[in-house]
Amino acid sequence: MRKNGKRLVLSVGAVLTALCITAGVTMAWFHDTEPLAANFSAGKLDITVTPDQAEPGEQKIDFENLRPMTEKAFAEELAEADGNIVNANTEGYSPVPVYFHPVTVRNEGTLPAQVLFQMVDDGPDGKVDVDEITVENVTVNGQVYGEKVTQTGEQVTCDASNYILKDKLKIFVYQKNSEGNWEKVPNVNLNEASLEEGETAAFQPFTSEEPLPAGSENEEQFLIAGYLPEDAGNAYQAKHYHGVLLVYAGQVDEDAEWGPAEPEKLAAPTVYGEPEKAFYSDYYTISFQEDFDTVDAWKAAVQRVTVNGVEYSKTDYITFDSNQTYQLPLADNEIRIGSGSFQSGTTYHVVVEAEGYENFTCDIVAE
Repeated sequence: MRKNGKRLVLSVGAVLTALCITAGVTMAWFHDTEPLAANFSAGKLDITVTPDQAEPGEQKIDFENLRPMTEKAFAEELAEADGNIVNANTEGYSPVPVYFHPVTVRNEGTLPAQVLFQMVDDGPDGKVDVDEITVENVTVNGQVYGEKVTQTGEQVTCDASNYILKDKLKIFVYQKNSEGNWEKVPNVNLNEASLEEGETAAFQPFTSEEPLPAGSENEEQFLIAGYLPEDAGNAYQAKHYHGVLLVYAGQVDEDAEWGPAEPEKLAAPTVYGEPEKAFYSDYYTISFQEDFDTVDAWKAAVQRVTVNGVEYSKTDYITFDSNQTYQLPLADNEIRIGSGSFQSGTTYHVVVEAEGYENFTCDIVAE
């Protein structure tokens, strides 16, 4: 059984962000999760547009004015001044580039804890951050002598069409080595969307074998870093990524349940009546009880359809000799399954997989 304990105590200042692990209620297994909104803005040639201020009480870390560079050049950007983590090159930039944010994990509970970092994509609208985020409209036009970048001055909504920074952005983690110097954790990239072979999107600095001891004096600082690779072209100017940094804390006991939980899924539509074979056409219609909007939202999330384990292909038109295809007609409470190869009297098990939904299943007994 999984239950939430107290939230991690979180404070964000100019120098560091403290994540404090606490536990003080009775439960089957103590575990804790702290969300921290993280916003990354790609740099452009003169200015960049940052997201609106977070809602009262929300904590966030903003990475500003990212620009493409080699990993070697990126590592050289990490510097310290007056005890603060800063970028080495800031002169002439506006706003000042911010590629690194310190994060301190402190155990203020009474139990030793294992700890896991994970970044979750918060989508174009940045739900944890603000109600609406806008970006500057930057156009890139191909020219004979190169690409022309134009800033229109217009603010446009950050939506799926321009929410592309996640495809390139790398989110690194740094920790101090035995000599007290910052060192990038190898093979860790918290942005799952840009993972390459050999990389992992999770970072576990404290394990059940080597946990973070209890007591507020036991703490360790890390750096979260936003890196834009050198092959990020003009298409990524002024684009955004909105993430939530989750820090999970769990008991060290064997079989303790902790870490990322499976998100709750929506129920799939409910079948209305029996599947019906179309007259003069080779497909079956499966109808649903729910309204058009509910069913259309589910259809938009459909990723895979199988019949007796065989994957079917999506088609926009289904009629005679339709075989191993399916159709999702909009504004219609039904789906259509091609039956050109169906044998009379045979039962065909249909499974529809949709992102964020439970699997839909239905049996068709061929006529």
